[in-house]
Amino acid sequence: MSDKVKISAVVDRELWEEFRSRVAEERGLRGVSRAVEEAVEEGMCDVLVARALEEILRKEGAEPPMRISPVRPRTATDAGGSISEMRGERASVVDSPPGIQLRALQQPGSFH
Repeated sequence: MSDKVKISAVVDRELWEEFRSRVAEERGLRGVSRAVEEAVEEGMCDVLVARALEEILRKEGAEPPMRISPVRPRTATDAGGSISEMRGERASVVDSPPGIQLRALQQPGSFH
């Protein structure tokens, strides 16, 4: 992105001071703006990927058939909850065969 824009933002003072201090330590004070830009880019990576795909198509001489844009799920999703649910189902299947006892894994280096 070659065009730059100067912004003003309201941020928690302590959070900002800690951020600026860490960045200045690693990159110098001039690196703070780039670090903020990188944080914005990280939050908007889906948009950057869509732009890159459009650019690749144009370089190959093909116009994108439609505007490429990120798609948000239509329903709320909870990957963590789904995984927990599947693990619970798997545990009940593993525990169900009669006559089989499963032992918890021992800590590394402790064999009994």
